[in-house]
Amino acid sequence: MARGSDMRSLYYDGLVGILDPPSPGCLQLIELVQSAGVSVKMVTGDGLETATSIGIRLGLHRQNDICLSASPRHKLRIVKALQNIGEVVAMTGDGVNDAVALKKSDIGVAMGESGTDVCKEAADMYIATSRDCSKMVANIGLSFVNSTNLELSGRAEKVEIKGRK
Repeated sequence: MARGSDMRSLYYDGLVGILDPPSPGCLQLIELVQSAGVSVKMVTGDGLETATSIGIRLGLHRQNDICLSASPRHKLRIVKALQNIGEVVAMTGDGVNDAVALKKSDIGVAMGESGTDVCKEAADMYIATSRDCSKMVANIGLSFVNSTNLELSGRAEKVEIKGRK
């Protein structure tokens, strides 16, 4: 902040900093899905300093982990490009800028109480609790358990069918 009666007498009177930290549980969520072999990318409309700062806090510091200053069109192109090479794309978002890419992704997750209606409509899943990634950690944990149970059930069914012949 600057004070003074005119442009020539301005002096610094203070400094204001704003921090938008990663949501609770995000680092844990990223580590969980990475341990399952999932590649995590951060695609954000934020600029270099903000994107890099958040990315480092989330362990996303390798080349190509962060795409910054991304417009809605960029986000959509990234989703399509990953799908074109055979990747299954899950995406989280909370704003109008995320809606089109959320809709196109294989799994779209709208986050947060303040998430826009268009974003919620575009997503496959909506997590209302304040962008709290720890809820996703719990959901993914349950999904792994359910997937394992389904896989085991499928194997049992195959064994049963083979046993009939």
